[in-house]
Amino acid sequence: MKWYPRVLVFGAAIGFLASLMSGNGVSTLAGRLGADYPAFYAAGKIIAEGDGRWLYSSERQVSAQKGLFPSHETLFMPFPYPAFVAVAYSPLALLSFRLSYFIHTMIMVAALLLTLRTLRPISKAAAEQSLFVFALLILYYPLLKSIIGGQNTAMTLLLVTLLWRTAAHGRDVLAGVWLGLLLFKPQYGLPMMGLFVLSRRWKVVTASVAIGLALWVIGAWMCGWGWLSEWIRYADWVARTAADIDKHNAISWIGFLEAILGTESRFGAVLGYILAGITVAVTCRVWWRTARRQEFSAQMGIAMGCILLIPPHAFYYDAGLLAFTWISLISKDWKYKTEIMAGVWILGFSQVLAEWIGFSPIFFVVVFGFIMALRAES
Repeated sequence: MKWYPRVLVFGAAIGFLASLMSGNGVSTLAGRLGADYPAFYAAGKIIAEGDGRWLYSSERQVSAQKGLFPSHETLFMPFPYPAFVAVAYSPLALLSFRLSYFIHTMIMVAALLLTLRTLRPISKAAAEQSLFVFALLILYYPLLKSIIGGQNTAMTLLLVTLLWRTAAHGRDVLAGVWLGLLLFKPQYGLPMMGLFVLSRRWKVVTASVAIGLALWVIGAWMCGWGWLSEWIRYADWVARTAADIDKHNAISWIGFLEAILGTESRFGAVLGYILAGITVAVTCRVWWRTARRQEFSAQMGIAMGCILLIPPHAFYYDAGLLAFTWISLISKDWKYKTEIMAGVWILGFSQVLAEWIGFSPIFFVVVFGFIMALRAES
């Protein structure tokens, strides 16, 4: 058991480096380098070049991504994140794309390692078999695709874990800092703020609001005072445009039903919002009933399922956030947990069928994780 994870991680690292060092520019033997990373790199480049006021201009994003899609010069990947996220990426944009992508990947790997270290108090496996658990995490398909695809799920997972750890230890102000930083993904940060309001952890909420205001000021400083309204309009356009293109990657109630019934289905939309509302109500009830409980890993596990199921659009790679849920559940005493965890890990690879079958099988893993977390709390 000791050597298997080392071999797996070493093999994955060799494969990644071999791909990175092959080819020229953004082209490698395995295809185009970076997957989604051009959107983040180009956004950082726009900020670094002093053009922050045009961050949400499609034309400016196209010009910033020139050369990153060699066979499609007019193709670009929209950047639908808040302005302060682009500011955070601007130092990486000063480097060549290949070096920037490598550093970003290493940052995400480091975030995953720190997440595992932070989770040790609730997981004997994470404490005693850390390399084995790390191998399972980094090779879990949604997390793996996020890391090598230039996404930031590993950073989101780290912030969630730090939020739980500091709040559980009564360090509410620091917990609020992590919660505020989680606003870099508002579809997750805002619901989490709402849950902490329900649990009456006022210091956490106050600190998170202060961090949110500071992030808004950073965005205003670099992109103009009207960046927030521009971002909302642009993000809405991206969501509507991507709804049909990426529907097979969606794992929320609304996104999954759009994939099954079509984006124009009124019945699917209504049913999706009803199920999302029920998910919110159930989660809020748990957080209200268990307010200020010192050990609240189960509540956080429920919250992970909730924030993935309720947005109009959440994609399969963010199912890596359920790592918190599964690791917290390992510490519980229930039958067949090893077999279930193995099944969940294997099912992660079912996403490769998504484009063929028209929907994401990971959706069922998210629903199952949410239900299991509810059972553990009850």
